[in-house]
Amino acid sequence: METDFSAKGPSLGYYFQIRYGLHLLLNHDGSDESSLFFENLDDIEISEFNHNDLYQTKFHIKNSVNLTDRSTDLWKTIRVWAESVRNGKIKLSESNFTLITTAECAPESVFGRLREETIDPETAVNKLLEICKETSNQTNLEGYRAFSGLNQYEQKELIERIVVLDSTMNFDELEDKIKKSLRFSVNRENMDSLFERLEGWWFGTSINQLNSDGINIINLATLRNKIVDITSKLTSDNLPIDFDTKINISDTEFIDFSDRNFVKELAGIGINKASLKNAISDYLRTFRQRSKWIRENLLDPDDEHKYEEKLYQEWETKFDFLEDLIDGKDNGEILKIGKSFYTKLYLENLPQIFIRPKVTDSFLVRGSYQILAEEEKIGFNPNFKNRR
Repeated sequence: METDFSAKGPSLGYYFQIRYGLHLLLNHDGSDESSLFFENLDDIEISEFNHNDLYQTKFHIKNSVNLTDRSTDLWKTIRVWAESVRNGKIKLSESNFTLITTAECAPESVFGRLREETIDPETAVNKLLEICKETSNQTNLEGYRAFSGLNQYEQKELIERIVVLDSTMNFDELEDKIKKSLRFSVNRENMDSLFERLEGWWFGTSINQLNSDGINIINLATLRNKIVDITSKLTSDNLPIDFDTKINISDTEFIDFSDRNFVKELAGIGINKASLKNAISDYLRTFRQRSKWIRENLLDPDDEHKYEEKLYQEWETKFDFLEDLIDGKDNGEILKIGKSFYTKLYLENLPQIFIRPKVTDSFLVRGSYQILAEEEKIGFNPNFKNRR
């Protein structure tokens, strides 16, 4: 089956640009105030005091593309930089320019020879100006005009300050490079967990910057603090929380859950619909979070089992007191006692039993009890044990 790359290319290009931005900032040799911007002066810009590093990223699905002296990628890039110099947005003396492309510069091209240092900047400028006289390539004309419009000093200075990183890393190689930059931040077995969470935060932060009317700054200090925050959760006494937002359960979803054991158990003692939706949210968030920890080997299944045992023992210790309370009571009174037992002990005074000492999020305790109720290991109706 043939595949249409027309839509994939731009989408992957933006993905590549944002991931490459993370790689660049991680490896930037600057102060904590070094700030990264997307689509400001360039595709990627890292600024610090009176210095700008500007990056153009060009992603090609087929890496076999060769960049010649008349390639559109090169002249679109030169046009962006030359126009920014002419309109005063960029000061040449304070800027470095880098073209990052998955394509390869032809060895005999100007930029291929600049990369190999087999051509001097003045000769390179003259060769490019000769190309600028051509009129047959309509796509490149604006780039030709922009470069020709610079004065001799600006042309030479711009070329001297351009670095071309051709045949650059693909997505997998870029991921490996980022992980290498992070290798002293976390144990090897937790690297995938750190990378996934860091990149998830990075993409969210980057998209917020792109969508903002103002300028949301992403600086080196913010990135470092985020890495510290994530790694602090990847320790023996802690775990990262990925589902920290309450799930709003729709009426349709509520109906889908109405036959679940834990929902029927709570409905049976008179818990209202709004509270039942909260219980479903806790159940889903806890189930997904614990499953994610297990998949990432952050939580040992034996430790999960031991945690459930502690929850069960706490439930049984308190539940067994109900036998004295329901003696001689009718069914209506028994259900009221069950509702009181649940609300007082699992909503108002939640047991302080945590899966790790620093994982104290209350939804995980409530949700874990709902999981036990779903498996019919515990219940809240005082006649629960008699029904089994």
